[in-house]
Amino acid sequence: MKDPGESVACLPKIDGHHALFGALAELRERAAVLPVDLAEGPTVWMVTRYAEAKQALAHPDLVKDYRSVADRAGGFGRERYRDDVWALLGRHAVNSDGADHRRFRKVYAPFLSATKVGRWRPQIESIADAMLERLSRAESPDVLRDFAEPLTATVACRVLGIDDELADLMSDYAKRVVGGGDPAEVSSAAAEWAQLLAELVLAKRRAGDELLLSAMLERHRAGEWQLSEVVANLQATLIAGLTTSSTLIAAAVALIGADDGPRAEELGDPATVSRLIEETLRFRPPVVDSTWRFARHDVLLGDAVIPAGSIVLVSIAAADHDPDAFDDPGAWCPNRSARPAGHLSFGYGEHFCVGAALARLEATVALPALYQRFPDLRTRQEFHELRWTSAIVEQRPLAVPVSLGPS
Repeated sequence: MKDPGESVACLPKIDGHHALFGALAELRERAAVLPVDLAEGPTVWMVTRYAEAKQALAHPDLVKDYRSVADRAGGFGRERYRDDVWALLGRHAVNSDGADHRRFRKVYAPFLSATKVGRWRPQIESIADAMLERLSRAESPDVLRDFAEPLTATVACRVLGIDDELADLMSDYAKRVVGGGDPAEVSSAAAEWAQLLAELVLAKRRAGDELLLSAMLERHRAGEWQLSEVVANLQATLIAGLTTSSTLIAAAVALIGADDGPRAEELGDPATVSRLIEETLRFRPPVVDSTWRFARHDVLLGDAVIPAGSIVLVSIAAADHDPDAFDDPGAWCPNRSARPAGHLSFGYGEHFCVGAALARLEATVALPALYQRFPDLRTRQEFHELRWTSAIVEQRPLAVPVSLGPS
């Protein structure tokens, strides 16, 4: 077993794909579970290998609710961190456990479950058409800024019951809150956004419909949710539904690249699109590290003992590149055949992403539509040249510029 007092590894602030995955490979080779100093941040216990990652994601003593940790000496008790909002931003489905988590999560099922999400397809197709028109008018087309971000923001607003006109504003706030910026600026943006959402919630109370935000408010009227929990879940839903889904779409386009990836004819095959999406999720997961967990007690994981009160990060990116789980994990293979090990990009266990089916559907609609409209689309940068945000939990490209080809 590892001595918690031994020297720790360091994870520098990195914005390049190869540099990030090179650093994660070094950590994974060193140990499955080890203490790591984050750049400009605290020491965390990082889980780097696939088998241990699955165990950690489902471990009952690695909790999301920071309030349930008695000994916080190794966690956020000392200072704020630049993207700790997932842990400390209100009470919602992402940072709760047990009965509280189930109380929140059950409200989402009628809207986002795998069996229900298909009803959103006609609206997503219509939104995609509108955003393709927006992309066509862009002076310097960027498939992230001009297509993927407004598409996923508008879909999220439709599902929740927020006016389309607010979609760009919601997207801007979400990026500011999870972009890995200065902690004070992140906190200020989160508070400003929460106030705006509280005003939306109060207005929604007087105009009911059958959409997700109204379902949340119904739980409030039934005495099951506090009004602050409605606002916090709304904010968490928007963050999760906007930035991660748009990153998936934009990363897939960047990986398809200039010439070598599947083109319009191949993307007309649903099976091809599905494999491409799953491989993109594995190869470059939008959530690089799982949202913050905390050791409620001393936890034995692999051959390490994680001390009570410690912050625990499950490195989804490192686990999804574990050679013990995937053949040639450093290569993007859009026709990769399935193996028993599935990627962990949507998590595992009771916190498996509630919006996974919707994210997959958005990408399934968006990618074929994009290449049918612009069959000569080419990226203007190689994938390895893209710059990424440097947050710990979630990373997205700063831009994915493209050439649309002849009009």
